Amino acid sequence: MQPPEATLEHRFGQFLTDRHLVQRGEYILLAVSGGCDSMAMLRLFTLIQHSWRLKLSIGHVNHELRGADSDADEQLVRETAESQGFPFFVRRLGLGNDSHIPRGSPETEARGRRYEALEVMRTEAGAVRIATAHHADDNAETVLMNLVRGAGIRGMAGIPVSRDNGNVIRPLLFSRREELRRFAAAEGLRFREDATNASLDYTRNVYRHRILPALGAVSDSDPVEGLMRLSATMAGLRERIDQEIVDRLKIVVGRTGEEDVELKLPLFRAEPEYLRPELLLAVFRELGIEESERKIAAVLQLADRATGRRLDIGNGITVAHDRDKLLFRRAAEALPLREAIEVGKSYDLGTFQFSSRIVQAEDVEFRSTRDRAFVDADRLSSRLLLRSWSAGDAFIPLGLHHRKKLSDFFGSEKVPDYRKNAIPLLESDGTIVWVCGMRIDDRFKVTSSTRSFVELVYTPRTEGMA
Repeated sequence: MQPPEATLEHRFGQFLTDRHLVQRGEYILLAVSGGCDSMAMLRLFTLIQHSWRLKLSIGHVNHELRGADSDADEQLVRETAESQGFPFFVRRLGLGNDSHIPRGSPETEARGRRYEALEVMRTEAGAVRIATAHHADDNAETVLMNLVRGAGIRGMAGIPVSRDNGNVIRPLLFSRREELRRFAAAEGLRFREDATNASLDYTRNVYRHRILPALGAVSDSDPVEGLMRLSATMAGLRERIDQEIVDRLKIVVGRTGEEDVELKLPLFRAEPEYLRPELLLAVFRELGIEESERKIAAVLQLADRATGRRLDIGNGITVAHDRDKLLFRRAAEALPLREAIEVGKSYDLGTFQFSSRIVQAEDVEFRSTRDRAFVDADRLSSRLLLRSWSAGDAFIPLGLHHRKKLSDFFGSEKVPDYRKNAIPLLESDGTIVWVCGMRIDDRFKVTSSTRSFVELVYTPRTEGMA
């Protein structure tokens, strides 16, 4: 019978082969924290390095969250790299300073920053892949946490064996925490214990030290093994869904502009319920939006709410329910409009063109169109202004005889929130003359006593506007 460490080494090589994680002769950057798991991973790679013709280097991320302990972790990894002749790369993140953590928990911020730092080190080293030391118990904890918070198929698939097109690999996902510890002890490996791993202030540690042991105590089977089987099943299903999504996206999703995406709601609702969150995730990834169950649930709720509603989903993107579509739009970073104008001149203001001119009575059309209106020139002051709307604006819509808040007018006209800032107002000496493209103020209308006429022309360039 082979000793445990030989068995682990054999299974390690077999896992790399079966999952196509590493090709012989490749250059791998090993993400080594100094803990037991990553030091065991380093040792396993050194055992196969010669037979696989691998080039190895070590990358360490010092989050600086634990003061002297973080520095001691870095020193151990540095000494290990030097003693074994491996190139050593390190990045310090300074997360111990609260000002470096703009939102969320330290561990969430640290995770994202860690992968960014590792990618920088991989590029500097010229390595093909980054190897991290996630193992089966880590995966089981992740699956259970995702299950409890109601994650879908993707969440229950757990930690993927690779990500970023194979740039990041998890070659220890086949192994258990305890066998890695036994392997480290048998090999005489030096490693450091992170005291925060025992703290119940962190959600993952509650699952690790309380919930999973409790499940094991009331079950005849190992809950980690059961969760790993669930993960494998869901991972297989996720691969099938990913293939299906490519075809369905071509039908359900379209583009309304260079960066805007349109989700066709009748077709979207006709998709199976399990597929809808996955279609949204694909849209999120295309637009560079952070993926989260909370955001997916919010967009699904928006699809069932009244038209005109919208929400911000990050990365400068808003999604709006516009009749039979969900429109994903990148917010324009334009300053509020405020442009003084003169009658008889034309203006190109980026998202629209505006012009005005004196006309004869025979040229006046008493039924204005969306892009053209006629007003009484004698009622206009010499101080004309095109501007954005603001809260509190009001006017007397043509045909009414009382003031109406512009916000209420937009609501009655079913103008989505995302469009309001794109609609300019023509103002005369502080009074709204025309909600461009929509309605003039009744006080400026042409009547039988009007002697002089002005034609106003508004030509929007914004794509996809109804």
